[in-house]
Amino acid sequence: MEIDNNQRPVTNFPLLKRTRGRLEFDGEDIEDLLNEIGTPSFIFSEKVLEMQYYSLIECFAKWGIKPFELAFSIKSNPDKRIINVFNRVSSLFEATSIGEMEQILNSGTSGNKIIYTNAVKTAKSIRFALEIGVRYIAIDSLSDMLRIEDEAKKGNFTINVLIRVNPLVELENILFSCSGMTSKIGIVIPMNLEEASEFKQILLHCIESKILSYEGLHVHLGSQIEDITIYKKGLEKIKGLISLLKECGIKTNVLDIGGGFPVQYKQEPIEKISSFAEIVKITIKDSFPELMIIAESGRYLTAPAALLATSIVNIKVDPRKNFIACLDGSFYNTLPDVIVAKWTFPIEKTVLKGKKWYTYRIAGSSNDTLDIYEPNRSKEVYLHNFEELEEGERLVFLQAGAYSLSFNSTYCLEKRPKVYFIEKKG
Repeated sequence: MEIDNNQRPVTNFPLLKRTRGRLEFDGEDIEDLLNEIGTPSFIFSEKVLEMQYYSLIECFAKWGIKPFELAFSIKSNPDKRIINVFNRVSSLFEATSIGEMEQILNSGTSGNKIIYTNAVKTAKSIRFALEIGVRYIAIDSLSDMLRIEDEAKKGNFTINVLIRVNPLVELENILFSCSGMTSKIGIVIPMNLEEASEFKQILLHCIESKILSYEGLHVHLGSQIEDITIYKKGLEKIKGLISLLKECGIKTNVLDIGGGFPVQYKQEPIEKISSFAEIVKITIKDSFPELMIIAESGRYLTAPAALLATSIVNIKVDPRKNFIACLDGSFYNTLPDVIVAKWTFPIEKTVLKGKKWYTYRIAGSSNDTLDIYEPNRSKEVYLHNFEELEEGERLVFLQAGAYSLSFNSTYCLEKRPKVYFIEKKG
């Protein structure tokens, strides 16, 4: 279907631009690069990774949120080269498994820069965390706490702990929610400390323990939070809990606010990071100025740092006369979030040639019926606008750096895409 030539995709992507119709990313001509490395391929920019990290650091600093530290959530992308970048800028790391902790250590980082947060911890993983000297372990349940204490006692360790809480804020229309009545994550915040509760039992045990040292709270509402009012409600619940603890003479030194900072996947505007920092300042920091704030981020740091490059193998027509551009990679092997989370990724041609524009469906390479780019499955089909496509031309998916390498599979025994890094110059 032909469309108006003026209806061109508008993207806002760090270090991405066009020069005479050719797409460039961090100074590299993408078409020329792909002629060398082939497709499908992920192309990462070390410079963008650093830019995203410092944008968060500077944003929270501008709002006067000090002391403050930022932890990279390695589960979003465990590639060694990405860990090396964040190690270089002195980031903390949030880890959820022995494998992740080992990957971080192999980059030359000390265990003291790791926060171990997984909700389900085995005795083996706890013992490993204790042996490498992680900075904090987040307690997720009474059973979790007792297991941590038992392993610490066996090895003659002491450990600083954070109590991970669930503020029971419902995150509507957010797939990856860690809060609310159905969440498996965290301990419900009590209404008071007079009545019996799991939180009270854990807190008092930690205070009396010679092995566990209560340092503060941990909370993570969920991923890709686009509604700032949800974030505000969650932090207000946390503020109430810290105030309650203070009234009882219990000092909270650290608040790990988790992440959830959104990135631009759709055309619609999203909340700026400054809005999140402002809420932390007004809701938490103004009341507790000495409180150490730690934020964890994965998606915000890594998504804009990569694009996925693909080639069009063939173009066919469906029964309703819609063009279908079939790619050389399956979404199972490249961007599983298209299938699992129904994310929308901005898509660009590597080279614009001044031809007419049409609408297309985009399909992955496997026979699986879900292997098609239709993020809004409530519609019959999802059509995307492109300048006329030809077989052999390249399409790139932007914001592709988060959870792509973590989730992608070898479905149909297809190889995973190549990974290319544009190294920071100087």
